[in-house]
Amino acid sequence: MKQVQEYLLADAEVASLKWSKLWETRADRTRLLLVAYMGFVTQMCGNALISYYLTIILDTIGIKDTLHQTLVNGILQIYNFVIAISGALMVERVGRRRLWLFAISIMLISFILWTICSALFAQSGNSNHALAVSVLVFIFAFQLGYAFGITPLAFSYPAEILPFHARQKAMGLLIMCQNAALIYNNMVNPIAIDAIGWKYYLVFIAVLAQWLVVAYLFFPETKGYSLEELSDLFNRPIMQLRNHPQFLVQEVQVDEDNKNTTIVTQHIES
Repeated sequence: MKQVQEYLLADAEVASLKWSKLWETRADRTRLLLVAYMGFVTQMCGNALISYYLTIILDTIGIKDTLHQTLVNGILQIYNFVIAISGALMVERVGRRRLWLFAISIMLISFILWTICSALFAQSGNSNHALAVSVLVFIFAFQLGYAFGITPLAFSYPAEILPFHARQKAMGLLIMCQNAALIYNNMVNPIAIDAIGWKYYLVFIAVLAQWLVVAYLFFPETKGYSLEELSDLFNRPIMQLRNHPQFLVQEVQVDEDNKNTTIVTQHIES
């Protein structure tokens, strides 16, 4: 009961903090920038294209029958559900950083191949059935990466890298950035696909490529580390974020008679 009361008091104190507290230190600014970036990029990587405009994509590869479009969409949703559960179960086993890099790599490779097949299909006069099927395969491959890695991490990972005092407002910023990206997707995607077709996919390939670089350089591993340990990591130069946190461990010898303590050995653990 005491812990619950302490948490409620701390939560009330956090709610009254000013927004300026979110960027007081360099570590705070780094975390806030990463959270805003993740909110934006998780909705600008091409997933919204599939979620909201799958029927338009299917139209571009000759699948225009309503029954077939509904069937593809239904299978894709069930597939996403199963893959997302599998990914959530793997987060604690493989770690967050590896899951990020695996998922983004799968999405990038799939989107490149999807774009190539779409371009070849258009050049064939929309008559090559094998290329249309290939596009479908790579759409499912893209969703494998997104559902397996991004779905479990999109909210849990930002919360893990944030200190307690910043979590409430920073997660609100994350959602605002996601909504800003969704506004773009809803307004621009259908017009762009109709105007330039597969060439518009190059935008998402560029987004995925830079996301892979950013994730490799700046997404630290959070598995097995406390908030205090992660705070120490964010206090270091930004280019060291991809390294595992390392901490000084001291082995102390206590003299019971004189009540003195002596450091016997000290070493670094990661």
